Amino acid sequence: MAEGPRCTAAAPKNKGISQRVMLRRAQLTILATIALGTLIPSTRADARIAGMMQHNVDRVVAAMRVDAAVQMAGTRAAGMLDARKSAARLAVHVGHAGRDTAESTFAAFYWWMPVKSPQNAKNIIDEFGLSREDFAALNPGVSINHLECGDRILVYRWTPGHPSESRGRPDHGYFVAGMPMLDGPYWRVRYRNEAWGTAHTVSSIYRGLMHVGETMPGGTRVMVADLSHPNGGSMSPHLSHQSGRDVDITYYSYTDVANDRFWRASRSGEFDVARQWELFRYWMQRDLVRFIFVDFSIQRRLYRHAVAIGEDPEWLRQVFEYPTQHRHGTHVIRDARGHDDHYHVRFRCLESEENCQER
Repeated sequence: MAEGPRCTAAAPKNKGISQRVMLRRAQLTILATIALGTLIPSTRADARIAGMMQHNVDRVVAAMRVDAAVQMAGTRAAGMLDARKSAARLAVHVGHAGRDTAESTFAAFYWWMPVKSPQNAKNIIDEFGLSREDFAALNPGVSINHLECGDRILVYRWTPGHPSESRGRPDHGYFVAGMPMLDGPYWRVRYRNEAWGTAHTVSSIYRGLMHVGETMPGGTRVMVADLSHPNGGSMSPHLSHQSGRDVDITYYSYTDVANDRFWRASRSGEFDVARQWELFRYWMQRDLVRFIFVDFSIQRRLYRHAVAIGEDPEWLRQVFEYPTQHRHGTHVIRDARGHDDHYHVRFRCLESEENCQER
């Protein structure tokens, strides 16, 4: 479909930001920050982030109380006005700090997409796999046909009080309050309408890929392929990928071959085993994944690399099927035919997900 003509958004008439707008932004940040506790899994790092953000919330609330007190007093005395301005500045400063912290952990609470025309907006809605009812709920009172160049539409919003949950089995289930996976600095998403998952799944993928990209710079991007449809359920040709906890990703390579298609890592000298192991190791050591399905030849190369860099032999026996091929309950990295051109990860159910089944 044509996306309409190129356009340049008009510059805002008033470049200044009123205190009311600034405080409103801080209020929105508070709501987002409060929701963080139900979005991010409880690891030590996340606990520190949540604690820092709660501290930020307290400071913002305190600042806004000062502002409210000034308004109620109704005075325009210079000293009181200075207090109000200081409170507003503090609220905005801390609000931005909280927002930046949230974004650093992929805890985005609302995502906007710029549009060029009504047709372009319809294309974006379809690209994310959203229905017209979804669009109306996300953008109340907005008419698609009246959108103009430079407008924005909301494609995702986190709703406090509605936790993201996986329900049922991977091959017979669904999920609620899911979120989409978007392109990042070290990966690209193949199809946005098939890149939805639970918040735990999406944030775990994001943190793992960011970890490898930041600790082992210089690598190439990978392709995040199929997760789930926006609300889960059947997704052909997969038997699983229904409950928001499964994802297919291409293996790391030394060239850009992994950026835009599946490729046969088992038959190529381009397989970047060091980065691949670092990613799997990150997920397993934090107990984020239940299974990682790979071809047996890929297991062999990963296992030999792990031994060579001095990983604990007992731990390797627990997480690998290789070299025995005798599968038992603790094995995370498992053999699966047809997985030499990509790997399949299934993330764990959270303790709070009472109706989630890992198999």
